[in-house]
Amino acid sequence: MLTCESITRPSPRSTGVARTLRCVVALVAVSLSAVLVGPGIADAGLGAGATPSFPSVVTVGATGLTAAIQLENNNTDPNTTSTVCNFGDAFPCPSGFDTGITLIPSCGQLVGFSECAPGGADPGVFQVSATAIGEVGSACAGMTFAVTLIDAAFGRLRFTPQPPGAHVVLPASGSVCKINFTFDVLKAPSVDQNPATPGVQTVQVVDNTQHDGGSITASGRGTSNGTTVERATPTIATTASANVALGAGTLIDNVIVSGRVNPQTGATVDFRLYGPNDAACSGTPVFVSLGVPYPLAGGAVTSAAFTPTVAGDYRWVASYSGDANNAPVSGACNDANEITVAT
Repeated sequence: MLTCESITRPSPRSTGVARTLRCVVALVAVSLSAVLVGPGIADAGLGAGATPSFPSVVTVGATGLTAAIQLENNNTDPNTTSTVCNFGDAFPCPSGFDTGITLIPSCGQLVGFSECAPGGADPGVFQVSATAIGEVGSACAGMTFAVTLIDAAFGRLRFTPQPPGAHVVLPASGSVCKINFTFDVLKAPSVDQNPATPGVQTVQVVDNTQHDGGSITASGRGTSNGTTVERATPTIATTASANVALGAGTLIDNVIVSGRVNPQTGATVDFRLYGPNDAACSGTPVFVSLGVPYPLAGGAVTSAAFTPTVAGDYRWVASYSGDANNAPVSGACNDANEITVAT
């Protein structure tokens, strides 16, 4: 769906007004343009675009993944060159309104013109590198960008060309600046941007403002197709107690879960014990020890004890519940170290 709005505000250089038109196609990886027409100009040919590019699927705990934001010159004649505004630039950049080149790495709910809704703000999902580099072959090839957090509530980042005072210049219509950086996946999103799709989805929002050196300024915002964040997959190691003689001991099982990333409270382990006549662990367990809390710090947890009254091979199966950042994991029937013989 295409939606537009016209925003009117005083022009810095006259008693007239300047008007911004924003057009948005929601939930599609698009480059969106908005045109601000200065006083006395009937039809500006300046257009700005912006597109974030993140992997479509990532996993909690992954590090050094590559991503980019692309700034685009969408001008039409007679406009040619565009200069991208930095935060704090003087007119024709809209000082006090423009925040420079910005990126919200994770948003679970969009509103209006591809803006991140307050309820969708989801900072802390991704950790973006402190610097970014202009891609070879693009208009900002080799340029370094400092990446700084400017809005903790939304996790909004600003990309500032270096050295201070440098600007991205897009020399002609169709030219682009592609800014590459890396990021780590710290946790799963707390807000699912697309509940109808399996997994947990989040989108990115990028902004920039451009001017032609005169009195015309264009603002462009874009959103990504979205990124599915999958939970980390831990591993489970289990060790049953030693063989016992009937009437001379009890059976227990021990579990250690490894490879968890940013674990959350509330995870548990379920222990199930199958009797001598159930070699496939397909029947009803002869004993269960369910909901044993698994500590945030990790380590071993132990089931409650069972006293056998029938001789034979007893088989344990243990299952870890998982949490927001870590998927469930379970042992299997007849795993090594999970059979105890009662004689």
